[in-house]
Amino acid sequence: MKKLILLSLIIIAIGLNSCKKEGTTQTSQTDNSKLITGQWHWVEQTYQDYTNNVLTGSEDYTTILDPTSYFEFDANGTFIEKPQNTTNVLDSGVYHITGDTLYIKRNIDNNTSNYFIKKLTSSSLIIHLTTGVSPYRGEVEYTMKR
Repeated sequence: MKKLILLSLIIIAIGLNSCKKEGTTQTSQTDNSKLITGQWHWVEQTYQDYTNNVLTGSEDYTTILDPTSYFEFDANGTFIEKPQNTTNVLDSGVYHITGDTLYIKRNIDNNTSNYFIKKLTSSSLIIHLTTGVSPYRGEVEYTMKR
């Protein structure tokens, strides 16, 4: 009888534990998609150049950012961007989030950019983009607020 009770408790514990893990993963994915929905304004942008993994240059564009520029992510997986340039031409495209990666495909570009999400809360978004091919690479980090 004791073995049957112990076996039942072990089976229940394993079942509950596996349900928690699956729910956490799915909730996190859904939460990221919900949290990113809305309009985000740039507040900081930095760029760093590397050659053979050695820092060769850096720029901080924070002081010259256009405060009217933004990214607006819709719940349906599309976005509109008022970019950081003087043309004031809106850009658009599609996006999706998988884990900690934000995939952005602009309508004017054939490539999809993969941004690592460093922080995503209801009021703050920090994304990081790595570009280039070894031995040259660029690292761009964008900080945005609502």
